[in-house]
Amino acid sequence: MKYFNTLRMYAVAFALLFAGSASAQTGVIQPPKFPDMTGGGTSSNFYANYVGIRFMVTAPLSIAGSKGYTTSNDGSGGTGAWGAAIANMSNVPVMMDTTGVDTNGCAAAFPTGFFTGKVALIWRGSCEFGYKASTAQTAGAVAVIIVNNVAGGPVGMAAGSYGSGVTIPVFMISLDDGLAIASQIHAHVPVKMSIVTDWYSGNRNDLGFVPAGFSTSAYAALPYSQIGTSSATGQAAYAQKDGAYIANYGSQTQTHVKLKSELSWQATGAGSATTVHTDSITKTGAFPQTDSIWAMYVPSYNLPAATSTGTYTMKYTISADSADQFAGDNVLTYNFQATDSLYSKGRYDLAHHKPFATYYTTSSTAQPLIWCVPYYIANGGQYFDSAQFSVVNGTGLLPADYVYIYVFKWTDQALNTGSSTIPVDSFMENAELELVSTGIRSFDGTTDSAFKTYGVALGDSNGVAADVRTTDNTWYVLGASILANYALGCDGFINEVPRVFGRRHFDNYAEYYNPIWFGDRNSSTNSSGTATYQLANPYSALYPYSFDGTGGYTVDSIVYDNQKGLVPAIPFQTRRFPILKTGDVTPLFNNFNVYPNPTNGVVNATIELKNPANYLVYTVIDATGKTISTTKHLNVQNDTFNYDASALPTGNYYILINADGKTAFRKFTVAH
Repeated sequence: MKYFNTLRMYAVAFALLFAGSASAQTGVIQPPKFPDMTGGGTSSNFYANYVGIRFMVTAPLSIAGSKGYTTSNDGSGGTGAWGAAIANMSNVPVMMDTTGVDTNGCAAAFPTGFFTGKVALIWRGSCEFGYKASTAQTAGAVAVIIVNNVAGGPVGMAAGSYGSGVTIPVFMISLDDGLAIASQIHAHVPVKMSIVTDWYSGNRNDLGFVPAGFSTSAYAALPYSQIGTSSATGQAAYAQKDGAYIANYGSQTQTHVKLKSELSWQATGAGSATTVHTDSITKTGAFPQTDSIWAMYVPSYNLPAATSTGTYTMKYTISADSADQFAGDNVLTYNFQATDSLYSKGRYDLAHHKPFATYYTTSSTAQPLIWCVPYYIANGGQYFDSAQFSVVNGTGLLPADYVYIYVFKWTDQALNTGSSTIPVDSFMENAELELVSTGIRSFDGTTDSAFKTYGVALGDSNGVAADVRTTDNTWYVLGASILANYALGCDGFINEVPRVFGRRHFDNYAEYYNPIWFGDRNSSTNSSGTATYQLANPYSALYPYSFDGTGGYTVDSIVYDNQKGLVPAIPFQTRRFPILKTGDVTPLFNNFNVYPNPTNGVVNATIELKNPANYLVYTVIDATGKTISTTKHLNVQNDTFNYDASALPTGNYYILINADGKTAFRKFTVAH
């Protein structure tokens, strides 16, 4: 898992960003610099932060291009690496066992010299990653590529018992990329790869997309009822901003570099797709040689109205005056879905009814956190039904514990800086967030496994499922409360930075990213700052690209992480009708009262459960979901809980109960 460091906060600077005038909607600009994430300092070649290693199939042309990958470590490309440092390799043959005897590299050994001078292609499955790499190395391989055996993209690879002895580079690629390579090898077509660490490809004319450097849709899955809405606000949130980061990897200056975007639509069950939008932009003047990146965007536009479920496909194409000598990375496509009732920022596997969670990440310290995903609903009236998530904790089985899912309603308000008031500032502040729904998933400690997708029913303050109705033109923020030492599943493909940057710079529109807050608000070891700072600071999250004081940009709350998107896999579904209040969807209590409310001292909670509970956990959180207090009572039915809130600043808070895996909540206000 990747360790995600503390968010940087540039409060007033970001607020002032919105006082400026609007920018043009289309254009070409070099993307902002930011510190070298691996070295911790300022990079002498900041473009390398965007591109990293070029991991390319160079032959045959039918499958040539840059491929997504992870390296032999914890999945982040840094801490915990095993195997050798990555070195330049040019046009090295790729080989695999085509007999089917040992395609996953788990037999006693490959024959002596089987992979000599070649890159070994091996399937994931049945044994440790380190063992696969070790046996391929013994058979002469100069590098190992492991193909993921499930859809969704490459994942992290632990060393296991054999990784320490591996002295060659080890990568993982996606199932789709692996199948494409394997099909060529089975057809006796030579496959070659190049791994370039110093940017320059050896070609004079070589333009290409920056890995993960394309502007995505607002959502990877969105109900078709939200698309093409008449709401101007809704269209702003859902608008397409087509564009990409393009690099000149060659030694020759290019001219008339053009980016074309083509959006097509295919309704579910339709025989063919229809082109619904095309546009292009050309960079005037020179596109300099080697180590040059430009961000190119066309004007924003509204998606055409959809009347059914289906698939949108975006195709980006790069061209220039000179013929490209490596055209494998000049065309890029991605899909997003119009669904019946599903919202997802990350990609979603509709065939298996779960999000793609290929990359797991957490905070850098052993503390809880809450990671949130903002969702806009233009056309309300539906009911929150359920959400999904996936976690790991370093072991195969999850211990007896639980994860909360919170749904906050966010109403952006003015920011009072003390000397002035800035309206609708795009900060998330405690006073602007209202908890409207919760869900809980308990683990039994014996059968619940890591990496599995878990569903959570979403209920109201009484715990009644599907009884919270969405409203028009409203932001909702779904957050997963992740326990200390757990990691949350994320989409490992989508990177929202290009879209966020393009919308901010060219549309003057604040694209809301995925805030992460450390969850223990009272901990003196919380790396967000001191306990006093955590309690007094009103800001819950900031978003990227604020001014740095010199007219440039800073990158606040996100990092452009090569090949990996920090998009939490927390999708949710709505339903047209509430669930009938019968059976186990009725309130789990007869009475649940919190008093005095408001308070400036002790707040009390009394509860009368309908049935005795083996345990009753009281959790006090603030309005952003950060945990303040957790108390567990055993073997109760009628119970009282007291909490001294006198040290809390004025604001809104919640008491949640977890009674044998069922939950409800009450709001209380601290007023001094």
